[in-house]
Amino acid sequence: MAEDDVNLVGTLEKIVYSNPENGFLIGTFLTENSARPITVKGIVFNTRERETLRLKGYWENHKVYGR
Repeated sequence: MAEDDVNLVGTLEKIVYSNPENGFLIGTFLTENSARPITVKGIVFNTRERETLRLKGYWENHKVYGR
């Protein structure tokens, strides 16, 4: 695992965008250890809001929205 890689467990609070053809999803995600949701994006097939997920990825800094 690279230094920037993270594993998160939490709840998919809201699906902002979803493409069922390729599984691409943008959503808000509340981790087990936080009271403030984060935005996640990536390939996640067959999921729904309020579902508990384990996500693996990395932090990305956006020019406008930050980390």
